[in-house]
Amino acid sequence: MKFSHLINFIRSLSLPGHAIILLFALALTVTGYSALARYSNPEAGKATEIPQRGSPQENVEVELVSIRPTGFAPEEIVRPSGRFLLALDNQSGLRQLIFRLEREGSPRVAEIRVGRKTEFSRILDLPAGVYFVREVNHPDWILRLRLTSR
Repeated sequence: MKFSHLINFIRSLSLPGHAIILLFALALTVTGYSALARYSNPEAGKATEIPQRGSPQENVEVELVSIRPTGFAPEEIVRPSGRFLLALDNQSGLRQLIFRLEREGSPRVAEIRVGRKTEFSRILDLPAGVYFVREVNHPDWILRLRLTSR
């Protein structure tokens, strides 16, 4: 098909036809840009080290926890005490979540409100002990953090 035939075909379409072609062109543009970004940066999408205070060799480990309609997954993390990144992936469908971090036998350590975010992370630097992350409005949702001595 010649280019002039294509132009004439597009002109003959009704308004919904133009909208469909516009959406198709937009989808091709976004897909092409995404592919170009991945091609030009092959490291995109791979895990990266988080820059930290202190020596350039100091790394922070990440603990990824999903929040589902039934609660936290996993329900327990056992790791050495010290700095780590706690990353929460909200797959619960809820828009507003309120998390409380508590140490076993002690009052609340912190409270974090997360609204409209599906992903949230925070660097924690906690001494050895047992901690609980709870969602305030779902008392049966409990993430147990057992931090061992190094």
